[in-house]
Amino acid sequence: SHHLGGYTEVKDVKSNKTIYHYNCSQRLTQIEYCGRLAKGAHRRDHFYWGGKNNTDLMIQTISDENNGVQLLHAFTYDAYGNPLTETIQGNLTGKNQRNPMVGNDQKVAHTGCESYVKKCDFALQTAYNHKICEREGEIKKTTYSYYRGKDQVASKLVYDRDTIKERHFYQYNDQGMLIREMTDDGFNANEGDRTLVSQSLLHEIAPLKEGFIYLPEEEKFSSVDANGEKTCFKRLLNHYDKHGRLTAQDHFETDHSPSPRYRLHWTYDAHNNVTEQVNAAGETLYRTFDANGNVLSERGSHLPYRKNFSYDFMNRLTSVETIDETGASYKLSYQYDECNNRTASID
Repeated sequence: SHHLGGYTEVKDVKSNKTIYHYNCSQRLTQIEYCGRLAKGAHRRDHFYWGGKNNTDLMIQTISDENNGVQLLHAFTYDAYGNPLTETIQGNLTGKNQRNPMVGNDQKVAHTGCESYVKKCDFALQTAYNHKICEREGEIKKTTYSYYRGKDQVASKLVYDRDTIKERHFYQYNDQGMLIREMTDDGFNANEGDRTLVSQSLLHEIAPLKEGFIYLPEEEKFSSVDANGEKTCFKRLLNHYDKHGRLTAQDHFETDHSPSPRYRLHWTYDAHNNVTEQVNAAGETLYRTFDANGNVLSERGSHLPYRKNFSYDFMNRLTSVETIDETGASYKLSYQYDECNNRTASID
């Protein structure tokens, strides 16, 4: 390969050949998937670059063995590199056989094929380059607002054409952690306007006051009625160890419940693998692991069987042995090819 551009050929263990082409800027321009037969490529991916210093991916195509483009992605950007549009062209519904095409000018040609466009608008008045609007097709639109001088989303409104169908409002603490999210089906951008709201859900998060202050200690899930009165239907209380790992989680029916309905437990080894897990019924699942984090054995206080797992030197699962209460053993083995594809399951 020449240092100003060229190609690299790669063969896998089965001699399937792939050729990577790049230009003088070391930008990938084409990938040819040739397989093992010397009959040319059965698939080609092309990449077209543009923008300042040719650093923006403008078009990406996937072509068949006859160089017919089957799928095309095209992008446009603003002066700051924000993606303004993403266009997908091809036989998207299976009903239009017209293929997309890239012209000699390296621009998308108009062939009458099916097309789907996603558009984004950005606020460039600040250093944050906030995305303020996202449109998908002709129907769905999502708008975002932000807290002044911060990179934190204040609201997210989902539209069906010009009508708001879903609203999200967010609040954060001084450390930037999300502490409140309100979701409802109102149709006004003002959170205080609850006209015709039929469903409103509130998620409140209280982080730890010391130590791992970014971890949630308490979470409340509430419904809010037409008068703004909230009713808590679920409360979580999280417990962590000195490493910030979740070790227990208390589940309460309401925020007034004196004791939890149930508690979940987790125990870890030195490599952060979960070795014991207690569910809502108080049943414990035990696991052991090897040095690579693979599960070696699994048994449960509530299960009438236990399992042993084996792996090869590539960490591929080679067998699962199930042993029931009588000591009878049932073994399922797996085989793989040189490319790590599972080729056989033997019982």
